[in-house]
Amino acid sequence: MKLQRREILELLSGSLLGGLFGLTIDPAAAEPGYSVDKRMAPTRWDEVAGLLVRHGGGPGYATLTTEAMQVHPTRDSMDYAVALADYGQPEARHRIARIIERMAQLQDVDQASPTYGTWPWFAEEPLSAMRPPDLNWANFIGARYCEMLWNHSELLDAEATERARSALNHACGCIMRRNVGLDATNVVSMAIRVTAMSGRLLGRPDLSAYGANLLDRFFRYTRDQGGFVEYNSPTYTLTALSEFESSIHYLGDQAPFQSLRSLWRSAWEVVAFHFHPATGQWAGPHSRYYADLLTPLLWSQVAVRLGREVVDRNLPLQPPSWNMLPCPEDLQVYFTDRNPLPRNVRERVRSFPESGEELWSTTWLEQDVCLGSASIGNCWVQARPLIGYWKALPKPAVFRARVMKDGYDFASFGIRAQQKERSVLIACYPVINSGDRHVSADRSRSGYPGKSLVFRVSVEGAGAHAEQLDAGVFVLACQNWKAVVRGGPCMFDGVDMSGRWTVRTEAGLAAAELAIPLNGHISPERLGSTLLTASVTLGPVDENIAVADIEAAQASERDLVSTGMGASVKTLRWGDLRLSTPAGPAWR
Repeated sequence: MKLQRREILELLSGSLLGGLFGLTIDPAAAEPGYSVDKRMAPTRWDEVAGLLVRHGGGPGYATLTTEAMQVHPTRDSMDYAVALADYGQPEARHRIARIIERMAQLQDVDQASPTYGTWPWFAEEPLSAMRPPDLNWANFIGARYCEMLWNHSELLDAEATERARSALNHACGCIMRRNVGLDATNVVSMAIRVTAMSGRLLGRPDLSAYGANLLDRFFRYTRDQGGFVEYNSPTYTLTALSEFESSIHYLGDQAPFQSLRSLWRSAWEVVAFHFHPATGQWAGPHSRYYADLLTPLLWSQVAVRLGREVVDRNLPLQPPSWNMLPCPEDLQVYFTDRNPLPRNVRERVRSFPESGEELWSTTWLEQDVCLGSASIGNCWVQARPLIGYWKALPKPAVFRARVMKDGYDFASFGIRAQQKERSVLIACYPVINSGDRHVSADRSRSGYPGKSLVFRVSVEGAGAHAEQLDAGVFVLACQNWKAVVRGGPCMFDGVDMSGRWTVRTEAGLAAAELAIPLNGHISPERLGSTLLTASVTLGPVDENIAVADIEAAQASERDLVSTGMGASVKTLRWGDLRLSTPAGPAWR
């Protein structure tokens, strides 16, 4: 017997099965009048276009659309199609057919094209107009086609079925031809499921074999690296977790998919070990995330797997609950007031054999505060290589360090850190072959326009305020905690900038900043000696925190690391922390 998602939700929300599986679903989801359209707001259905419509805009790359434009998003429209079917909406059959028809028109099906098998983000912006096109859309949208064909084939007539099968076949062609690197955790985890499911749906053993082989390679690679290379990412750890659950649901966990359970467990360990109960935050560092604070939508995905009721009717649609597996029992303590604190989480998450370097993630958690840093990171907008939180009202205070160009996080600067509990020593420097707002999508060997480069250390929260204590020493306070910042030696293109630190306080922001004029342009790869340094200690506002100077010296032979392009290497010393860092353009 095949049940619609609404019927399954009714079962899961009942006391017997809900208790058995540890899942509690928003009761509204089982109500006969439940509206998918209301949960998809502010996007809305456009009958003429056969897709959803909303305002445009993007993260600063890929799309040139703006918020003033009305656009028709492809991925959101496929999410909508699956949701209509999952929730048994009366208009499902007609609208799904319309969406599949339009999606067939938008997909690149030319096998000679570099964008073969994928879709544009928006119907109004063809792949040829994107900067650059996003091949990941083959994975994301392909996954939606898999779910539609696997779970809801009865809603598709012969023409819609053929279009869906053809689209999925082309999407798999894109995935296999691209063969994305194993370091792209979320894309690989999705490629495993899409190709393996498609093998069964399309009767193509080669796709099934590709998915199984990719899983085996990804499992070995992740084990050898020490963890997911997209480490501790709230967005993509949960994406991977959901993909592993879905793969177990659809494909099983027997040979050749037996490693799925281990990967699923690893994803849960990432979530559990970094959860900070007092602030309700996912402690850093974050390889990739799109916000500073954990969003209600992301937390709801964790909460429902912990058996906690999610009743916020303003949240978007939740992932299919029938795919979910409850959090492992031994890890559930980390989400309670019995969370073992204080603790230090230190993990190697990537190695670079060509240079002998290793990327380590360090997280310190205690009762009211947490601080996380990456030993090697990037300053682009999706990265949080150094971030901390402490308990404050109405929201947690957020501590960050970043390098910004004209007010936007600059992807062509790297950051290194060495941390001990609440103290961290940091260094920032230009990196080679990165981009402006994205690490790869907008690279330019000739450089980028710019008026000002700012090295900022900041605290955001209600009542945050900044104060200069001494030359190069600053306090950034918010309610009961503070960050004491020591500006260190700072050089830009061979010029000493150490004395340019200033402090400022705005509504909800306290910052210590070092601003560097750019005179209209910056070419990171051509810069001379460039190194921006600082140290930070977090502590209660009434604690007297001693601040030592940061010492910089040319690295000894023992401290040298391969940084690429012959960049000089400095060794920084601050108290008992020591950090070797590039002092000019470096590969990472």
